[in-house]
Amino acid sequence: MENPYFQAFCGEEHFRHTLPLDRSSMTRWRKRIGPEKLETLLAEIRAVAVKTKAVSEREIERVTVDTTMATKAVAHPTDSHLMLRAIEWLNRAADKVGVKLRQSYLRLGRHARREVARLLHTGGHSQAMRHLRKMRTWVGCLLRDLERKTKGKPAAEPPLPRYGGGARRPAPPPETHRQAEALRASCSRGGVHRQR
Repeated sequence: MENPYFQAFCGEEHFRHTLPLDRSSMTRWRKRIGPEKLETLLAEIRAVAVKTKAVSEREIERVTVDTTMATKAVAHPTDSHLMLRAIEWLNRAADKVGVKLRQSYLRLGRHARREVARLLHTGGHSQAMRHLRKMRTWVGCLLRDLERKTKGKPAAEPPLPRYGGGARRPAPPPETHRQAEALRASCSRGGVHRQR
């Protein structure tokens, strides 16, 4: 109703400010007809389309549906939002397997997320990034604590990759680590040297 492009896409000639039908009507109709009859109806529509040569068999072997115009209830994945979700999921995983964590970081995570949103909105980018780094550290702490306390418990190991797999960062290769240490050491001596 609020999207004129979607109305034009659906074949409306004029912009409507009211819904063409009650939004629960389709749901009620679908429940009344049932999944078996819906499948039969879809098969009949397909058969009629092929019989009248509106489409060929080859064209309906594979159907691609483009829902670009339709509005979706999808949250924008900002980093702070994802970090807070990771903290919440790891706490849920710990509760599920009966592990008492050293610290939940829930209260701190919620506060940090609010601060990131506030600071990014008002131009405090570096301060917001500081809060985000803290949130990443907390996710790592929760992961390590959960892994440490569930090690050797076969029933507790499956939830961990699902909840925390995306938050894990691969360790740098030893050569890169040595180069970073050398660069840090040269910076602390006062001179920054270009590596050859």
